[in-house]
Amino acid sequence: MEKFCVSYDNRKDGKSVVTEKPVQTENNMTQTQSITTATVLLIGKLSGSLADPEGLDIAVPQFKTRVTPSVDVALRFLEPDTFDVILFDLAAESGHEEESLARLRAKAPNTPILFLTDVDDEYIAMRLVRPGSQEYLPKSIISPKLLAHILEHVIVRSRELQTYRSAEQRYRQLFELFPDAVYSTNAEGTLVDFNRAALEMFGYARDEMMGLGAELLFARFDDYDALVAHLSEHGSITEHEIRMRRKDGAELWCLLTATPNRTPEGELAGYQGIIRDITHRKALEEEWRRYEFIVNTSKEYMTLVDRDYVYRAANESYCTAHGKKPEEIVGRSVAQVWGEGRYLTKIKENFDRCFAGDEVHYQGWLSFAALGRRYMDVTYYPYYNTAGVVTHAVVVSRDITERTRAEAALQHAHAQQQQLLASIPSILISVSPEDTVTHWNTPAENTFGIPEKEVIGKPFLECGIRWNWVEILEQVNDCRKSVVTANVNDVKYTRPDGKEGFLNVTISPFADETDDQLGFLVIAQDVTERKILESQLGQSQKLEAIGQLAAGIAHEINTPTQYVGDNIRFMQESFTDMAELLEKYRKLLEKVKADGAHPELVAEIEAAMEESDVDFVVEELPAAIEQSLEGVGRVSAIVRAMKEFSHPGVEEKSAVDINRAIESTATVARNEWKYVADMKTDFAPDLPPVPCFAGELNQVILNIIVNAAHAISDRVGDGSGGKGTITISTRRDGDWVEIRISDTGTGIPEAARSKIFDPFFTTKDVGRGTGQGLAISHSVIVEKHRGSITFETETGKGTTFIIRLPLDPTVVGANGDHA
Repeated sequence: MEKFCVSYDNRKDGKSVVTEKPVQTENNMTQTQSITTATVLLIGKLSGSLADPEGLDIAVPQFKTRVTPSVDVALRFLEPDTFDVILFDLAAESGHEEESLARLRAKAPNTPILFLTDVDDEYIAMRLVRPGSQEYLPKSIISPKLLAHILEHVIVRSRELQTYRSAEQRYRQLFELFPDAVYSTNAEGTLVDFNRAALEMFGYARDEMMGLGAELLFARFDDYDALVAHLSEHGSITEHEIRMRRKDGAELWCLLTATPNRTPEGELAGYQGIIRDITHRKALEEEWRRYEFIVNTSKEYMTLVDRDYVYRAANESYCTAHGKKPEEIVGRSVAQVWGEGRYLTKIKENFDRCFAGDEVHYQGWLSFAALGRRYMDVTYYPYYNTAGVVTHAVVVSRDITERTRAEAALQHAHAQQQQLLASIPSILISVSPEDTVTHWNTPAENTFGIPEKEVIGKPFLECGIRWNWVEILEQVNDCRKSVVTANVNDVKYTRPDGKEGFLNVTISPFADETDDQLGFLVIAQDVTERKILESQLGQSQKLEAIGQLAAGIAHEINTPTQYVGDNIRFMQESFTDMAELLEKYRKLLEKVKADGAHPELVAEIEAAMEESDVDFVVEELPAAIEQSLEGVGRVSAIVRAMKEFSHPGVEEKSAVDINRAIESTATVARNEWKYVADMKTDFAPDLPPVPCFAGELNQVILNIIVNAAHAISDRVGDGSGGKGTITISTRRDGDWVEIRISDTGTGIPEAARSKIFDPFFTTKDVGRGTGQGLAISHSVIVEKHRGSITFETETGKGTTFIIRLPLDPTVVGANGDHA
């Protein structure tokens, strides 16, 4: 059978003319192709044959044909691959053509459909071709031969299309399963196709990535612009390393390939290519570069030697020691580098042991071309491959020449160091990384009262020091973490005699031999005496400053107080005279009034007297003047007290009226006690002047009065429910003057009585006491005045402080700590 190519030419009247042309083969010979296995489904009213409208029998016997009268019947037999072609007579479904076509397409989407049309429904057939029909054939022009050729052509084309679709499906499967990202863009750089690996690589959903601008996948827009410029100039790019970006912002290192897609006319349609994620490889390369850097910058000599005793790698330190370049060593044998004799007698044996699986270590002198004779620490490490076989030896050598030479000097220095440490006056405690005491010098023994033999080797926490462990351990931890020396001042500790002292402590870290754990060195100085002196100096300076200020204020207040008092006294004297004059005027007014003379003037005078309330003024003004004079007198007394309290400090003792000094101090301190206590005094009138430092004695009296006021306040509160009493008495006891200051406060607790005169000890709340008042008082009375200060106390009832001062400055008094 000949094979024909069927074509349709549109005539001017709108109808089509069907022409048949034989298909030419490559050798220009006409051939036929018989398809005897094809099956045809005919949907129409005819049965058994294909016929034209006049009933002409045009049966096509070479095809297996099944005829059904309607689409409903055809759908019972129709499956996706049941028939090779469907002939659909439009007359069989008149008025339902589009619906019937849709039903057929749903059942057999890939089977070609040809419409058989009458002249009247040719327009309908042309309309149906668009949504899915293969072609349409007018019945009036179909011959059996033409129909056979058309069916054969349609079937061949359909089978070729199925082959193409299968190939496309396989390609698509390969496309989707390809492990690297595969992409395609249009000419504007918009993504139009990509595989699943691309979605996973960049973290997008398919609908998000479709239509996405390719520039958004690049980490740097400059890189994208440079890539576009390169493609514009060179047309394609192969395995270009570039940084790209995922949807979540993470950057990737990628190998990018891009080739152009062109239209049949040669115009650029877009680009396609492959993107491979090499982030892991880049990380490995970077890690390898770091390892290579570490090896090459190491001061140790490192080499890799294979089982043929040939160098496969050597770091820069090793090459420098030999005075050679890496290429002069790598690839050469050990014998060539070290010499045949040394290789056979010394080196080969070590390599053989290493290749047998042993780790070989030794120390000895080696001669290098560039360094000369050096004392080396050498280790041979066996290198195993993945199968567990030793394939190479890694030789690591360390130059310990200087260390060896230094060890002898170090031993000598160590002995000198021990002598030096023993001569240091500061407390010196060394603690190992395991927190055990390794050194405890003599000042530490004396300060803490703990012998060296009792603490060496013991945990630092169990060494027996009584100090603020929380503060010390906090500084130790900070010191170890930061590897920086820590300083902490004024650390309280308890002396062997039970009194409190202060230390300035420095904690310095030091590493052990492995450099991975830190011990620490504690250096401390006892600053108790210095702190007391500084505090006393500060108090003295404050007292001196206050005294100068008080003296200045007293001087400034004294002058206006004097002329205010003088004016008030002048007013008092003048008022007496005015009162006598007013009495005489009153008598004169009564006489004039009795005589009836000048009644108008008398009425005016009486009205003026009533308006000015002369009687009230005459009665009350003397009392007001008397109260004003009393107030001025009190101000003068306070000013005198301030002047006497602010007695300037002198370097020598002077005779002091003790009673007057106490009275002045009580007046100055009045604001401290007047709300919570009443002040009572019982001064001996026959006390002789006492040789003392007036200013410092006033400070002692002031400290004790203020403490008494605070103690009473702790008991009575603000005084609204009743006040306490402060009683001060003086008396002479032979060659001594005794001062007693008693209060009805809370008394001194039993636990605090032994520490009451210790520096910086206080039972008051923070901000209310410094712990220096009684310590300074003790120092002033005992050390400067050679007297004594003691106390008697009862909890809940009060305290009495007893101060004894010698009348003879050469007498040395004995002081008790407490009563």
